[in-house]
Amino acid sequence: MSYYHTCPLCDAHLDPDEKCDCTEQDTTEEEKENKDDEALRNCGNI
Repeated sequence: MSYYHTCPLCDAHLDPDEKCDCTEQDTTEEEKENKDDEALRNCGNI
C-alpha cells in the first residue's frame, strides 16, 4: 500500500494531503534578490 500520490504533471511524490506547487508561478531571481535586499534594510543591522 502506498502512502503517497504522484503529481501527474511533474511526477513529484506527495504526501496524501499535500498539494503540488509545480503549477504555481515561480519568482524570478531578481524578485528573490529584491526581497533579500528589503529584508536586510528592514532588519536594522545596516
